[in-house]
Amino acid sequence: MTIRKLSSPKIGDVRGFRSVGLAAGLKRSGKPDLGLIVSDGPCSAAGVFTRSRVPAAPVVIDREILKKNSTAIRAVVVHSGHANAATGASGLAVACATAGETARQVGAPAGSVLVCSTGVIGDLPPKDTLLRGIAAASKKISSADRLFSRCILTTDKVEKISGVQMRFPNGSTARMVGVCKGSGMIAPNMATMLAFIVTDAAVAPAILQRELRSIADETFNAVSVDGDTSTNDTVLLLAGGMSGAAVKAKTPSARVFSQGLRTVCEDLAQQLVRDGEGATKLIEVVVRGTRSPRSARRAARTVAESLLVKTAMHGEDPNVGRVMAALGRSGIPELRPDRIDVSFNGVRAVRRGVVDRQSSAAALRKALGSRDIRIEIELSSGPSSGRFLSCDLSSEYVRINSEYRT
Repeated sequence: MTIRKLSSPKIGDVRGFRSVGLAAGLKRSGKPDLGLIVSDGPCSAAGVFTRSRVPAAPVVIDREILKKNSTAIRAVVVHSGHANAATGASGLAVACATAGETARQVGAPAGSVLVCSTGVIGDLPPKDTLLRGIAAASKKISSADRLFSRCILTTDKVEKISGVQMRFPNGSTARMVGVCKGSGMIAPNMATMLAFIVTDAAVAPAILQRELRSIADETFNAVSVDGDTSTNDTVLLLAGGMSGAAVKAKTPSARVFSQGLRTVCEDLAQQLVRDGEGATKLIEVVVRGTRSPRSARRAARTVAESLLVKTAMHGEDPNVGRVMAALGRSGIPELRPDRIDVSFNGVRAVRRGVVDRQSSAAALRKALGSRDIRIEIELSSGPSSGRFLSCDLSSEYVRINSEYRT
């Protein structure tokens, strides 16, 4: 088997990596709020970030570090509770001090530490508390740690982690483990999410960046909880090379590596949507029969992000008119009303643009009673297809976000 999923993975399952998570006192709740990932040697690294024009201080810093030093990253430090966004020069100073202190405590060169944060936008992290926490965390770094995945959470209900073992054509093996957070403000062009992926394969930064950009577009950028995005969104990929398995461009090994990365990212993306704020259902929208993948994805996204579709799915209401209305405003040029077929979990709801009266309301309601809902749309206007993941919208989402700061 080329790709094998790991059972109950952790960062320390990847050779050369250790981690730690602890409560540093950044959150009033006393929950874990500070974490480190440390590599035993220099790593190739890649990153994709929010497209917000008001990026958080750590995003600004990480972009610059990766431009200058994508071949020798040694650690990542992340804290939750304070976004360190919209904090001006003071926020940049805190982010720089956080990275610098981490480098000093773990014995890494200056400029080899990436920093991330998540929490309330506008809140400046308390610098002294952060630095004390980093000093304490550096003494507890371990390959057995499982708290890192908890320290990055905000409104998340569950930890999100995925891992695989990859077997390459020459018989060598490598592992990859990813950890992420995200529950609300999830939408394409990144989301309110942080993801950290580590591998012990040896991969050049250019290959890492190309694969991460492409696969993030098809996974993390193809999900939505509420159509909102944020200022801190970051996905980092580090390759330490400790397994000895080398991945070169345009080789069978590169295809295996790409498959492994896709598996991890797709798994994490699904976990993000399942843990959407107030969510009770995972919604997958699949569109086929368009002239281009771009059209298919645009149509799928419009349906998946429709508030009326999301609330109908929550209420298990087979109101296919919500889907038809969303398709109608998707704006794809090849859309022909008399060619549209729609089904919910295999039960036909629309045939050739007309509501299918042969499917009973009871059958459709039963189809929507599942925790996972697959909306399949056939447009019969071309060879391409696309998909998008979303979740239902409940009153619990409103409650969570109306009380976020209080």
